[in-house]
Amino acid sequence: MFYYPRYSSSADPEEELREHIEKRRELETKFGVTFRIDLPDPAPDIDEFLDSLNTFEDAIESDRRIPLRAFLNYPRVLPPDALNDRHQLAEELDALLEMLALHSIQIDVLYDVSDQELYRFIVEELFDELVADIRRPEMNLWFSYEEFHPNDEADSIMWTDIFLRNLFSRDNRIAILTLGSGGFILPRGQVLSHLQFRDIVRAFWSRYTALYDIELTSPVATVAGDEATVTAVVAWTGLPRRSREPIRVAGRASFRLIRDMDGWQVIQAHIPGVLGSPHATLEPAF
Repeated sequence: MFYYPRYSSSADPEEELREHIEKRRELETKFGVTFRIDLPDPAPDIDEFLDSLNTFEDAIESDRRIPLRAFLNYPRVLPPDALNDRHQLAEELDALLEMLALHSIQIDVLYDVSDQELYRFIVEELFDELVADIRRPEMNLWFSYEEFHPNDEADSIMWTDIFLRNLFSRDNRIAILTLGSGGFILPRGQVLSHLQFRDIVRAFWSRYTALYDIELTSPVATVAGDEATVTAVVAWTGLPRRSREPIRVAGRASFRLIRDMDGWQVIQAHIPGVLGSPHATLEPAF
């Protein structure tokens, strides 16, 4: 469950911006929630934001938590079993989502979930979820279906794809975002620090003027507890330096991941033409 403050726009000093970020982190640690915040341009109204956080803190500390059903004033909804007609189901689901939106409640679904399952999830599970009894126009309440029904296989594939695209991004700021906090493990067991890993990536980048058309296809994930392995076919195109002819590289790739608080992180990988994978085909891109 995430609380998502909404902002009104006004210019504010950087010091005030740091103040609300520190306050947000303090409350996240204290109450085990997450504030999802996208800072707009211009900066938010800091006083209004801090007031919202104080209201949230007061509500949590006084244990003013109620079922979402009560927060919504006990809406009348049809039971899932009564919705056998898909058109009626679609209408009821649309009405339900609209009602939630009117109360500043958002539900995200990352992967394929049927309308029937989403409707059932809302009225049979989400309505019983306890929420802070905060009713302020600038506060949003955000839920994710996968928070209640994790899909570890799909998640590990998603984070693998993010890692792969970061690796080819040629951007130092994001190239190691999905790398495990303990570093990167080479095939023979040697562990590289983040800085050492970045040096290898930079050396790879330096050999190409451009990197593009990155593909990850036919992924298969195997999850065992807090570890996962993903295998896939990876292909990419690069324009070598001092060359006018791009090349296309393709082959089998494997990734080893560990779970962390934010998702999955890659700790080992064999990627054709990049990281310890000799099994690749190289050919002209055109």
